[in-house]
Amino acid sequence: MDTNEFFELPNEEILKEIRIRKNEDSNLVENQIELFRAWLRNERHLPKDVDSNLLRNFIRYCQCDLEAAKTKFQRYMVNRAKLKNLVPKYELNEEYFKNWVHRCLVPSRYPTPAGLRIGFVGLPADVLDFDIEKLTHYLLTFLDILGTFDCCDGYMGIFDFQNVTTEFLGKLNVKLLIEALDLIFNMSPFHMKAIHFINLPKIPETIFSMVKRLIKGDIVEK
Repeated sequence: MDTNEFFELPNEEILKEIRIRKNEDSNLVENQIELFRAWLRNERHLPKDVDSNLLRNFIRYCQCDLEAAKTKFQRYMVNRAKLKNLVPKYELNEEYFKNWVHRCLVPSRYPTPAGLRIGFVGLPADVLDFDIEKLTHYLLTFLDILGTFDCCDGYMGIFDFQNVTTEFLGKLNVKLLIEALDLIFNMSPFHMKAIHFINLPKIPETIFSMVKRLIKGDIVEK
């Protein structure tokens, strides 16, 4: 897959700064990837053909604590599979990405100088275009893309509540929403550096409170 369709990867200068900032030993990370794969071969319930960059992201997230990375990876893969079973399958064609990437989830094409990627999340203006199952499927697909290809230092989310109305709330599958948010914020190998909520009216206060409960306290404070 050509990642340029979605985003540009950090250049070597930014990657070098990230490694220095994290005090990362590249040789140690690569060695742990091999140990990770050896462990996966004995875990029947987990996939074996996992991309090295995804394993690398889990190892980096856990600061080279291999056992912690295994635990987090296992939780992520099991719950990701469970969540995927709750939504229909869609063909990943050009129209699929064109229709959703420009309306519901827009990643910054370029990382910031600090190596962060910004993601903008919103809802379509027309409630008839809102499909929580398709949106969840798209989010899972994009998590796969980020985990497999991206190597940013972290992410900053901007959630726009402008189009959230009672009609939208009536179409929510709360169980699906909670499980998707839990997967993103608490199980994925993506450092959420900060989250901003904009255009927050009174209507979705309940949803806003639910989101905050699923996000780590230090992120909410930021």
